[in-house]
Amino acid sequence: MIEARTFHVGKDVGVPAAANEDFQNLALYTIYTPNLVNTVAYCWIISHLRKMKIYSPSQVILSVLGLAAIVLGYLFVVKGIGSQHWFLLIVVLAISVYVVKAQLDYWWHTKSPVDLDSQVIDYLESRNRFYQSLGEEDQKLFRDRLSLYLEARLFEGIAAEKKRVPEDIKVLVAVHAVEVGLRQEDILIGDFDRIFLYQHPFGSPQKQFLHIVETEIEDGVIILMTPYLINAINHPTKYYNIAYHAFAEAIVKQNPQWDLSCLDALSWEEVERISGFKKEPLLKALGYEQYDLVPIFLSLYHSHRARFEEELPEIKKALSQYFS
Repeated sequence: MIEARTFHVGKDVGVPAAANEDFQNLALYTIYTPNLVNTVAYCWIISHLRKMKIYSPSQVILSVLGLAAIVLGYLFVVKGIGSQHWFLLIVVLAISVYVVKAQLDYWWHTKSPVDLDSQVIDYLESRNRFYQSLGEEDQKLFRDRLSLYLEARLFEGIAAEKKRVPEDIKVLVAVHAVEVGLRQEDILIGDFDRIFLYQHPFGSPQKQFLHIVETEIEDGVIILMTPYLINAINHPTKYYNIAYHAFAEAIVKQNPQWDLSCLDALSWEEVERISGFKKEPLLKALGYEQYDLVPIFLSLYHSHRARFEEELPEIKKALSQYFS
């Protein structure tokens, strides 16, 4: 079973306290000083943003605006200085920043990805074979994309009520998304922005029968049964990897223009030759009576790489234009 440890991927929002205080003091200073000083201070802010561990630029902006609103309010009410229009402008700006908070933070993270926790990196280096096979540059790309995916996607554990998903489980799921989409510009695989995790087979409004994997493009949801996935990670020859399946199916749904006709002539016979998984037991495990073979072969492309290339070298070459 998976090692019982938690990866602390998430970081506190905003900036370190001392840095945050520097920003706030500087913001006040620039409000009431000549334009030249404002310009110099602004340049100082921009030049230091990259050097500091800023995890939420929207939080920084909102903090500065909040402090400015307090100061302006004090000056206007107590000292009779200034105009209420400046206060209203700050309120409007704060509301605007709050509305686009997620997009702003994500944009910043694409430019300056949050460093992964050391335990996550240890896991990648010691347990993830795909990551181990990459060169140094691609490993950095993988880490940056993993950080972005974890920051940008919502993971929810579904039981009698929604539960917080442990950070290590998020990582175990997210590495599959990063691997499947590593060669694509779309880091997040389209609008599939929610990952629901069950501890047991589940039904859904679209598929009202018990199953263990589902991708729903209209709702932007990927649903997985966590214990089965963990078994597949730890015992890839005995259990089919439903995370590769789900993310491969999602990326194909996002890219209907892809030419995957090379898979049309394949059958369950090739599935069994590559993986050893027989049709009836696999479908029974998944919870389906029938299933499109495309996501199944794409899953095996990632989970059984050596065997896939040995059995289907030309198809492996054709698929490599889309996948790592």
